[in-house]
Amino acid sequence: MRAWAFGVALTWTAFAWTSAQTTSSTLCSACDEAIVEMRGKAVTPSDPRALFVRVQTCIAESGCVSKDELEDPAWFERVVSGFVRGYVRGLGEWPRLERDCTLLAFLDGALCLDAMVRYHIETELVSVLRAEGCGTQHDWDAVGQVILQCLAREDAWTARFGEVILAAYRFNARYACQHPA
Repeated sequence: MRAWAFGVALTWTAFAWTSAQTTSSTLCSACDEAIVEMRGKAVTPSDPRALFVRVQTCIAESGCVSKDELEDPAWFERVVSGFVRGYVRGLGEWPRLERDCTLLAFLDGALCLDAMVRYHIETELVSVLRAEGCGTQHDWDAVGQVILQCLAREDAWTARFGEVILAAYRFNARYACQHPA
């Protein structure tokens, strides 16, 4: 259960590229803002939201540092900024989801992570992609690799297992962007 939820949780975070130092001076302003906002959500290691926050922060940091390797770096910058905004500012269903996480802590955060990831991808990612564009296939794939790298930093088995879940969630988000109802 925990591995599945971790894999799901990281699928949501569909925005970043290669492992990178977080102190790089090559960060852009919108990316800098996203990183600072995510770092502001720091939680204790025992908090059921901790994995979600660490992975989201990793994706923002790594993606911002390596965005120039993408075909459309400006797309990534716009998407990552919009993608973290709802969570860090407590918009939409985030207050309820975070409140519910305290009730789920006894399950090692697995259900919390699943709920956060699912909401993040199905609601926020799709919305941001529709507003900012779906990105090129190259960039989409590159970001997927960053997500897997960020997952691997947490738990290699979860990262491996997450490849299947990641592909499914990300496929659905991209499809929704490319084929609006």
